Amino acid sequence: MLSSNRYNWFPYDRFTSYFYSNNKAAILAWSAQYVFQKSAYESLRPINIGIYDNSGDTT
Repeated sequence: MLSSNRYNWFPYDRFTSYFYSNNKAAILAWSAQYVFQKSAYESLRPINIGIYDNSGDTT
């Protein structure tokens, strides 16, 4: 089974296939929330660089 499994480091067949097939809506909601929060955090990085960088480069 491991030879045909692309994710040998993870119990893909026992966990992930069950998880995806039964929680697609929850995974989509969590993924959208994660992407939104990550993009919101990334948008704050230039501000943080401008505040904390000693070079004065605010870009």
